[in-house]
Amino acid sequence: MAKEGAEKVADAAAEMSFPRDLRREGGSQYGETLRIYGLPENMPSETARAQFKQRVLQGLGVPVSSGC
Repeated sequence: MAKEGAEKVADAAAEMSFPRDLRREGGSQYGETLRIYGLPENMPSETARAQFKQRVLQGLGVPVSSGC
């Protein structure tokens, strides 16, 4: 139960710390959307997001497997 709460905290922290990555949502309109809104194309990767979440979980004392 506590692990689920910690995971929710880590997810919320990642959402607040990383801008919404339109690449995650895919679709053929990605490039056009970036151009229209002037968003940088070098946004943080999913790997960076996952590593951040692991660090948050570890900071909360939740054991994190290396395969996540």
